[in-house]
Amino acid sequence: MSLWLRGFIYLSWSLSWEFTTGVILKQFDACPWDYAAYFRGHFMGVITAEYIPLWYLACILGERFIIKNVLHLSWLYPTAEKQLK
Repeated sequence: MSLWLRGFIYLSWSLSWEFTTGVILKQFDACPWDYAAYFRGHFMGVITAEYIPLWYLACILGERFIIKNVLHLSWLYPTAEKQLK
């Protein structure tokens, strides 16, 4: 799967997460962001089209630097099974 397609999938997930979280928090008057007052391309004040390029770039960079390096992590300590031998 190409990097651009994965970036779009990550972007979709990020926007879905921001929207869902924003709607839930608005039910309790606890949403710390409200795009309605500042951006014209907002949807219900919880997500905005103006941030899509930034979210996309953040998702691509997150995969290239963070996820790539996290996948190389491993435990340095032997497992309990090896200690018993």
